[in-house]
Amino acid sequence: MHGSSSYQTRLKALPGKIAEDWPKATLSDLTEDKARHQRLVVKCIFWMMMGGEWLSDSDAAILTGWRTNASFFILPRFVQRLAFNFGINKIKQLRIDTVKVIERRRQQDLFFEMNNALPPRFRRDTVVQLCDETMYAVGFAGIGGTCAMCETTAAFMQKQLPDEFPSGQVNFGGYDSKAKMIEAYKKDNRAYLKECCRIDPPVTSATSVLKENQDIILNGVWKEFQAGTLRQYTLSLANRDEKTFEQPKVFNPLRTDLNQALTWNGAYGTPGDEKNYPRICPGRYLSLDVATAIFDLVVNNEPVPKNHDLHMQSLTAQS
Repeated sequence: MHGSSSYQTRLKALPGKIAEDWPKATLSDLTEDKARHQRLVVKCIFWMMMGGEWLSDSDAAILTGWRTNASFFILPRFVQRLAFNFGINKIKQLRIDTVKVIERRRQQDLFFEMNNALPPRFRRDTVVQLCDETMYAVGFAGIGGTCAMCETTAAFMQKQLPDEFPSGQVNFGGYDSKAKMIEAYKKDNRAYLKECCRIDPPVTSATSVLKENQDIILNGVWKEFQAGTLRQYTLSLANRDEKTFEQPKVFNPLRTDLNQALTWNGAYGTPGDEKNYPRICPGRYLSLDVATAIFDLVVNNEPVPKNHDLHMQSLTAQS
């Protein structure tokens, strides 16, 4: 999808759609009006994935539920029962409402085509089943993950901490002002976004199932685990591994080890990343494209600090 001409056409038009939807948005606007920020991300994701369809505020607000209800997805079953399945019912309704958005926007044909293109053994009995399953992935990972990345980036650019981010877990180092943050972004926007996500991954962990019995060392002791055992790997800790990253708590978009981060379920940007990491996120290009389109415009709307010209002259003289 990323390399297709239709994708590139929509990507080229995306900045204009963003500017039209939220004229003169600034970094403080993104953090102060988080609901609108999330709606904007939803609209961008939908535009890129659904053939250039720009959502209304009301439909976009429905799909922001994939971000605002994120905590319900990770609660254990017994906690859900203690809460009388409140979270489960919220997610069920969100899935229903998401399919209704697809119907209102007349996007059903896309899923008919997808289902017909699948090998017979993978085709769903009903197209609405495929739509529900696909939009679950798009909503949970695409919308939820991209919203989280954009919220973190908007906060870091202002030397703030995003919600739920523990204090003391990031050192902004030499990027001690918003002006320097913006300069770093403009120097290499993709590296800046990837460093934000290394420090604060949108998805902090993932769970897989052991396919066979396996002996594993836990706290220095060998233990045998049976096939079918659930295991969880923690991306947030892996991205701070001192054996891999020099000064892992220091925010540094110029770090040479940046591509070793496992933010997108694999070392995105390393040679052969798709082969070496078979579960690497297929939407990593889309997520970065959307975030880049938003922040490229927003940083250019920022007022220039009074001492900016003097700072730039100093940098020019030093170089």
